[in-house]
Amino acid sequence: MKIFKYIFLMIIVVSIVFCSKNNLLTGYDYNNIVKYNKIIESYQSVLENMDMIKKIFKDNYYYSEPFAYNDEDYDYFKINFFTVVDMDNDNIPEIILETSMMGDVLVLYYYDEIIYGYTCPYRGILRLKKDGTFGFSSGAGDSGRGVLKFSSNECEYIEIWREIWDNNYDFNMHKEFYTRECYIYGDQVSEEKFDLFINGQVEAEDAEWYDFNETSIENILTSYLNSTANRR
Repeated sequence: MKIFKYIFLMIIVVSIVFCSKNNLLTGYDYNNIVKYNKIIESYQSVLENMDMIKKIFKDNYYYSEPFAYNDEDYDYFKINFFTVVDMDNDNIPEIILETSMMGDVLVLYYYDEIIYGYTCPYRGILRLKKDGTFGFSSGAGDSGRGVLKFSSNECEYIEIWREIWDNNYDFNMHKEFYTRECYIYGDQVSEEKFDLFINGQVEAEDAEWYDFNETSIENILTSYLNSTANRR
């Protein structure tokens, strides 16, 4: 009989330890969910306040100064589309807003419990990908791909590659000559090295854009939160 009591007690002890471990694991996942809930709720509070979005857009010109709008122009300010992408691969999403202001894009990012804004002007972010990379163009002969890196109240614009074409006309020869400059992470390289580099890049999927309205905001943010929680 004593042996059976001993075995019974051992089963209880093992069960308590097992349950405690499961609770610790559940607590870890729970804390992560709470963290992401807080981030998503912070984003949602901003997205539901157009005056706040407008202020962030006007006050945060990290990349370069957008078109010099008059105050009256902001009477027609609106957000056309939005998407959610982890642009710097830190497991914290960013919200990208396509505005009505000459194609300017506003990126909202969460850092140390604060929502910051990064305003990128016309053609500064093109064909945004799900991996956070994007195209840019400064003109017909100047284009490339880049990525953003965020920190406290600061956004760093990193060029992955850039290609610049220029043309000059020789009036004596009545002929047009083209020149090409190639850059990888800011360093000028040969055309051969450049072509190998960009041809070797894997094309990522395009980001999915959504209409900017209350229903879409709630559905997409909730969906992103759920998918993130399931991955952790």
